[in-house]
Amino acid sequence: NRGALPEVVGSAGVCAEPTRDQLAEAIGGLLTDPDRRAAIGRAARRRAKQLSWRHTAIGWHQVLEHAVETGR
Repeated sequence: NRGALPEVVGSAGVCAEPTRDQLAEAIGGLLTDPDRRAAIGRAARRRAKQLSWRHTAIGWHQVLEHAVETGR
């Protein structure tokens, strides 16, 4: 639950503080809730597609194109 991790993970995972209690709670919650685990798995697969190199390159291309067009 540090840095950019919550932003990158979004709803496609579980973030927790790096303490024994917080990690145990996060892992325990997934172990005891198969529906939540399945939903997070589906969300993770969708999120992974958004973080592909192709998607990143397209985004950068748009940013650079905008910068050239507007002079910024």
